[in-house]
Amino acid sequence: MTLQQLKYASVISETGQFSRASEKLFVTQPSLTKAINELEKELGFEIFTRSRRGVTVTERGGEFIIYARQVLMQFGLLEQKFKSGNNFKQRFAVSCQHYTFASDAFYETIKGFDNSKFDFAIRETTTRNVIHDVSTMRSEVGILFLADFNRQFLKKELADKGLEFHTLLKSRPYVFMCRDNPLSEKKYVTIDDLEPYPCIIYEQDEGMPYYYSEELLPLHNYSRIIKTTDKVTMTSLIAKMNGYTICTKVNTYTINGIEYTSVKYSGNDSENEKIDIGYIVRRGNQCSEIAKKYISELKAMIGQTEKN
Repeated sequence: MTLQQLKYASVISETGQFSRASEKLFVTQPSLTKAINELEKELGFEIFTRSRRGVTVTERGGEFIIYARQVLMQFGLLEQKFKSGNNFKQRFAVSCQHYTFASDAFYETIKGFDNSKFDFAIRETTTRNVIHDVSTMRSEVGILFLADFNRQFLKKELADKGLEFHTLLKSRPYVFMCRDNPLSEKKYVTIDDLEPYPCIIYEQDEGMPYYYSEELLPLHNYSRIIKTTDKVTMTSLIAKMNGYTICTKVNTYTINGIEYTSVKYSGNDSENEKIDIGYIVRRGNQCSEIAKKYISELKAMIGQTEKN
């Protein structure tokens, strides 16, 4: 078993195809196939199930991939700390729900990176994928929130997958809207106030329970609702349709000449509603230096939000 074989297996599991993995790894497909066949023979079990459509990770293979990625990350940390020069390729990835501060912190983390070789990624994705990416070491850090409706469920899932949640910000619900929305001047708004306006939410994976929602009122029967998977599309729809979304506090800012703001939401037990935005990492894993810097930048961004 070699580090190269571990890397091959990790990339194949990400791409779902030997052909795509070979392109990403810059090796021939026969060489890649041979390396994985030899690895599986040595292990005594199949890591992947092959089909005409591609490959899927077996149950035991999935467990192997998690450990393989841990080894690869630890090897990267070893190189980063002790290898002379900067000839190795630095890797770092974040998976997050749709938060501007998460992408801003990512930029602040990598903008001054002076290594000539790096492979960075930030993935704005669904709640399920955030958890999956960190649990399988596809991403080192994940960003998501816990609220009353999902706290117990997600905490159990995180624990089952060997993940730990660290709170960055505690908040109450706010309604995000355009400054020219008639409700923007109110001290707080209720669900009845919002009835005439369309609610814009982030769509989750098909068939997922409401615990995975990024919407803070997932069980409410909205009369008008629009689902999207993209943050830019959401802000555009809120502007063009005078819509809104319920989230944590967002500082007033302007995009393409349109000013957005947030107003306190009041309804049910919203005064006592506790929303924790935080990051997740694998339990017991030592974070890389770049992950530590990213978390530090997250805290700085959150600190600015709290001051405002």
